[in-house]
Amino acid sequence: LVGDEMPPSSSVVANTRTDKGGRFELTGIPTGFQLQILVEPHDAQPPWLGWASAPMVFAQHDDGNAHIEYSTIDGQPIDFGFQNLYLILEGTGTNWKTALKEAREKKLELNWDGLSTDTLVRAGMTFLELGNQPK
Repeated sequence: LVGDEMPPSSSVVANTRTDKGGRFELTGIPTGFQLQILVEPHDAQPPWLGWASAPMVFAQHDDGNAHIEYSTIDGQPIDFGFQNLYLILEGTGTNWKTALKEAREKKLELNWDGLSTDTLVRAGMTFLELGNQPK
């Protein structure tokens, strides 16, 4: 997790590696900061390819789920609570700096299996697609 605005004395908010099945866990994520998910290969080599998410703000609630707060394209605020977030990497990736910059200019789009109202989403399985589909 990275961001333009981070807690004091931080260059990366959280960092982890996947297991052999591609699963990972991030804990201790600070709330109230606009952050992006950056995925890089374990054996990264030039041109340092990566995939990045649009900015999101993690929030703390008492329901035991993770929460992301974000705005839709029309500016509507959404509270999105989920149990599992699945990342889908599309395409070959781009230079990680380019990936972060381009994703910063996009709105967050999540696909889910759950319940939603206009401003509240509660989901079990949540999918976040990073990158571009191959052409």
